[in-house]
Amino acid sequence: MNHLKKGQGQPPLRNAMAQERGGMSEMEQRIRNEYENSPEYRLGSELISGMTGQFGMSPEDVAAILGSGKTPGGMEAISLKAGQELSRLAIRGMLKRPPEEYLDDPEFAGLLLEMPVGMAIRVYDAENEAKTSKKRVEEERANGMRDVVEKLRARSTLPKQMRFDAPVSAETDYMKMSTEGFNRAKKRYLASLQGK
Repeated sequence: MNHLKKGQGQPPLRNAMAQERGGMSEMEQRIRNEYENSPEYRLGSELISGMTGQFGMSPEDVAAILGSGKTPGGMEAISLKAGQELSRLAIRGMLKRPPEEYLDDPEFAGLLLEMPVGMAIRVYDAENEAKTSKKRVEEERANGMRDVVEKLRARSTLPKQMRFDAPVSAETDYMKMSTEGFNRAKKRYLASLQGK
C-alpha cells in the first residue's frame, strides 16, 4: 500500500471528509494529518491491506476480525477464508462432502498452507478418491484370495481320483488287503489248488 508523505496529495479519508463537509478547517486538517501519519494508522492500513490481498477477504471482514479484540493467526485467517469459500461452493452444490468434513481434516489444513482454497479442495478430493480406490482394490484382492483358499480347501476334501496312467500290477498285494478280503482271497486260492 502506498502511504502518503506530507505534501503528497490527500489520503482517501481526508478527501471523503472534505467533500462531505465542503472543506475542512485548518485545525481539522492538522488533526487529520497527525492521525493519518501516525504509526497506528499506517500499521492498521497495512494490516487491512495485507489481509485483504493475501486471504481475499473484504475490508469489512478484516475490520470485523480485528474489531473482535484479537488478531487471527495465519492458519485462523486461512481457515476463515476457506470456510467462506466452502460455504459458497456448498450452496452452489459443487462440493463432494460437507464443508465441515474438509475443515476438520488436518490434511486439508495442510493443503491450505500450500495453495489457494479452490485448488486445495480439488487436490483433497482427488487424494481421497485415490485412497478410496486403493482401499477398494485391496479389499477386492483380499476377498479374491479368501475365495481361492476356500475353493482349494473344498477341493482337498473331495475323494482323490485314481491315476489311470499307472501300470496295473498282475500280482495281488496281500499286505494292503483288509482281513475279510484276505480271507476271501485265501479261500479262492485254496479252492483253485484243490481243483488241480
